[in-house]
Order: sequence, then structure tokens, then C-alpha cells
Amino acid sequence: MARVAVLGFGNQRLYERIGAAEKLGGEPPFGGAAMAMDFAKAGHDVVLSDPNLDEQDPEHVNRVADAGVELTDDDVQAVSDADVVILFTPFGVTRRIVVEIAPSLPEGTVVSPTCTSSVFEIQEALFESGRKVPDEVSVVPAHPAGIPGTEGHRAYLTAYRTGNGVEMAEKDRYELLKSVLESTGKRVYELPTVELVHIAGDLSVVLVRRVVEALKEFQSVKSLGAPQEMIDWQAMTVLNTLAALIEEGGIGGLLATLDEEVIEYSYSNMKPWVDEATGEIPEGEPVKNFTPLPGRAVQEAVTKLVGERGWRTVRMRAWVELYRKQGN
Repeated sequence: MARVAVLGFGNQRLYERIGAAEKLGGEPPFGGAAMAMDFAKAGHDVVLSDPNLDEQDPEHVNRVADAGVELTDDDVQAVSDADVVILFTPFGVTRRIVVEIAPSLPEGTVVSPTCTSSVFEIQEALFESGRKVPDEVSVVPAHPAGIPGTEGHRAYLTAYRTGNGVEMAEKDRYELLKSVLESTGKRVYELPTVELVHIAGDLSVVLVRRVVEALKEFQSVKSLGAPQEMIDWQAMTVLNTLAALIEEGGIGGLLATLDEEVIEYSYSNMKPWVDEATGEIPEGEPVKNFTPLPGRAVQEAVTKLVGERGWRTVRMRAWVELYRKQGN
């Protein structure tokens, strides 16, 4: 069994406001508190820390304590002998918390962000605190892809390498986290890279699902004799352009920039071909290595100027800033 520290009780007021229990089933407390209870019921030695513990509903706190979870308001104390640290911390404060606890993390600890921060943000905070990843501390996501404690929460999403093949965890530490998650009876989905965890697990999956379906529909222009290389290039160009517009003006700016009348007119002339086509998906192999952000051309230019190490810094900072904006 493992020593597990869960940081963050969970925003119970939010869960009540959105009607989590009514819509998804289950009984509060949800969030970090529910995760801590699951780990304790699985036989692990669990401590739950939250600086605002005294503001929680006493009934919720008692339920957690009755499940065998140790409670504290001291994050540093909670992680001082932990094998696994689960970060169910609020948006916007996780980085500060990691900097505070970094000196107290035992060597070999696995630090696992859930849904409020990225592994890149955690990695950067640990580096700035003088801790080496993964030599001293491993960083592995444990994304619940739902609200812990509800009946809909049946799995965790995780990964331990980046798109460029950089390992964020020692393999034995990664296996330890997986075993802890699986011990709760939840299924663990191991994704190819850490970059995929958030787009598959967060609310943005609503968008990803539609994008995947749109790409399948777009593939049907193959029946018009379009070469696959052109189809792939156009898909990439469209997605890159839309991303740039959203970055500059948000979704509102993108919608205000696009002329929906023009799009509908053009689509009406293409739709008959799409409807008649099979949309057969070309065969392909999973991508082993990729550069998520910035693009390949930027990578080549930066590497020439400042070397591979400088490029890794640029790439990590780009992802940190992207996820930081996402959390604000």
C-alpha cells in the first residue's frame, strides 16, 4: 500500500450549484475529498489537506474522516512522507502550492495534477524550486475525466511521456501511480502522451468530439479525387488558422471575424459531394513523436539559434502559458 496525500477538498458549493448529485448520481462530498475516500477504502494510508478545511460542511468532513482519511490544513506536512501527491487544487493557485511543497517532497514522490493544471506547469514549478524531474520527483497526470464521487466517474486518464518523447516519470513511479488508481476499482486509460490527457478529459472534449467527427466528414472529399496529402494539409491549415483567431480574439472574436453567410453558401455547394461520399478513413499508424506547440518550423529556427536545450525551454514555456490562460 502507498502513502497518498490529496491536496484540495474540492469546491462543494460549485458541485451543489451545478447539481452534480442530481445529474450524475453519487453523494457528496465530491472532488478531492471523494478521491481521498476512494484511496482510503482501497487500503492506502491517506491524508487530505486543505487550508480552508474549517470552512467545509462538517457533515462532509465527518464522512471523509469516517472513511479513514487523516485531515489537515498544512500542505507541507501532508506531503512530507508521501509516495503519491494528488493535486486537486483550485485553478490559478496550483503553481504556488507546488513551489511551497517542493522542498518537502521525498525523493521518488509522484506528483499528479488532476484537471486544474498541466504537467508542464508542475514540472516548471519543481525545476524553479531546485527539484529535478524525473530524477527526484516524477510528474504524472491522474485526470478523472469527470467529477470524483459521482456515479459517472469510472476511470482515470494518464500518461508519462511528452509528444517529443521526454519521460516525465521514472517507470517504477509511473507503475506505482497506476496501481494506486486501479486499486480504487477505476479503469486507467494510458494515453500515448501527456498533451492528450487534457483535451480528452476536460470540458474541451465536447469540442474535440465534434472536431473528430468533422475530420471524418471532411475525409469524404477523397471521392472527388483529392489527394490525401492535400486533404491532410487543408485540415491542418484550417485548425491552425482557427486556433490563431481564438488566441487573438477568443471564440467571440473568431465568430465575429468569420462571415457565416459566406461559409453557409460555400458549404451548400460542397455538401452534396460530402453526403454522397463514403468518407473512408485512410490507414495510419499512431504518431510516436510530435511537436505540439510551437510548430516544427519554429523548432528548427530556435534550435539553430540556441540549441536543443533552448528549444525545450521555449516549448515548455509555450505550454505553460497556454494552460495558464486556460485556467484563468
